[in-house]
Parts: sequence; structure tokens; C-alpha cells
Amino acid sequence: MIKINPSIRQWILSFLAVDLLIWLLFLWGCVADANSCWESFSFSPLFMYPLTTLPLVVLPAVGTLLGSLGVIPTTIIANSVGILSHVLLGALVGFALRKTKIAWFVSIAVAIVVTFGISFGVAYYNFKSEQARESKPPVVTRQEMTWVDWETYSDPQGRFDFHFAPGMAVTDAQEPYGRLSTESVAVAYKTSEASYHPMNYSQDSWFVVSSQAIDETACYAPVGGVYLTFADQQTIGATTFKIASTTDAGAGNRYEQTVYRTYLSGTCWEIATTLHYASDFTDIDESAMNASQATARTELSDMVSTFRFNL
Repeated sequence: MIKINPSIRQWILSFLAVDLLIWLLFLWGCVADANSCWESFSFSPLFMYPLTTLPLVVLPAVGTLLGSLGVIPTTIIANSVGILSHVLLGALVGFALRKTKIAWFVSIAVAIVVTFGISFGVAYYNFKSEQARESKPPVVTRQEMTWVDWETYSDPQGRFDFHFAPGMAVTDAQEPYGRLSTESVAVAYKTSEASYHPMNYSQDSWFVVSSQAIDETACYAPVGGVYLTFADQQTIGATTFKIASTTDAGAGNRYEQTVYRTYLSGTCWEIATTLHYASDFTDIDESAMNASQATARTELSDMVSTFRFNL
């Protein structure tokens, strides 16, 4: 027969006595209200053993394994692990106090305080965490900002609409910011606003919508030989656009253009977005310049994402 140190045995039994007391309370709840019996049983691991059963919930591999077993086996395993943890806790306390004689009522009282203290401590922490989560304002996505906060352009002929970024204004000048003929431009927006704007640096963004009655082959034909080819595609609203991107440079000017085209009822439609910046590129804060350009690219992309046909 294995001999167990009296102190270890006492503390193990003290913690198990507290468990037994709580289980008797749960059992009384089943007698008083049979409908809530399973609810009490399934709630017990979270109340009695909140720390020791946490790995069963948060570890993906363990959670997947238990999920395949079903609710009842999972609850039984969780309770079993919790009881085992109290046995181990009692053994550790008993071993630490093996040379100190402790009265039974003291060890049971300590077990009650520790068990309920941990349970209510974890419950209070979860409550405060939930309060903190609920008090935080919802994070607004870029699309929500675009649709809610930006103004709307509606085509006078009712063919399309989109939202435009703050600072964007209608302009009559399009070259070289459109790929279809200048006579086919429906609307063009431009802004020179930028977060980085020193004396030796300029930046502007262009958003041009145009259309032309040409055949479909010509709509998607490479522009300037193989200079601009439509190799990608994207669904914007309910319409699929083919996409081509290009960059150009000259005399200190840089151009980044993305062209979106779709063919509807004999008409080639184009959205052309261009980021243009110019400088002698001396004494430039590159991080600030790059951040400013990234913001402009995002705004142009967001404007494209709001484009909708009303045909």
C-alpha cells in the first residue's frame, strides 16, 4: 500500500471536500429544477475550474479534438481535468506544509477561499474585459468611410455614380491622364492635396471616367503596342473590369497609372487613375514622401471601389 504524507492527504481531501460541496449544490439545483440540470453540469467547469480548463478551450488542437467528441464527453473531460488539478494543488500545498500541523477546519477554509477566489477573480476579469470591449467604438473600415463620409458624383445621364475623396475637384484637363480619346471623357477629378508638400516636391492624383463606342477587341487592345496590356481583372460593384497598370518617368516627373476597362452594349468604358509626382529629388524626406504617395494610391483605389453602373 502506498503511504501518503498526512499533510498531503489532508490538503487533497480539503480541496476535494470543497468540490463535493459545490457538486452537492449543483445536484440540489437539479432536484429543484430538472430542466436546468444539464445547464448546471455544463457550467460547472467554467465556474469551478476556470484556469485549469482554459487550455481545453483556447488550444486549437485540443479544441478540435474535443469538438469531435460532442458536448457531453467534452464536459465530462473538462470536469475531470478540473478535479485532477485540485488534487495536484492540494498535493503541492500539503507537500509545502508537510512539517506544519494544520487543523482540518483551517485547511478546508483555505481551500474554500482559494477555490472561490480564483473562480470569482476570473469571472470579474472576464466581466471587466467584456465591458472594455463593449465600450470601445467600432472600427470603421475604409469602405465604410468611403461610402458614408465621401461626397457622391452622379452622372447627369444617370449612367453611373461613384464617391470621391476629400480634396478632389472636377477638372477639364485630362491629358495625359486618360487613354481613350479626350472627346470621350465623361468626368475627371483631380487633387493636388498631399500630406507631404515641400517646395521642391509636387504631387497630384487624377480620376478619369470615359467611354467610347468601339468594338470589344479595340477596347482591350494593347495601348501603344505592348506598352499597356490588360492582364488582370477585378469585379467592381457587379461589373467585371480588365486592368492594366503602367509607370512612366521623364524630366523629374513620375507617373503611376492604373486603367480599368469593361465592355457594355457596344461601349468601351474606362476608369483611369493616375498618381503624378515631380521633384529634383534632393533634400527629400523619403519616408514622408512614400507615406503621402501611399495615401493617394489608397484614395484612388477606394474611389474605384465605389464606382457603380446604373445602366
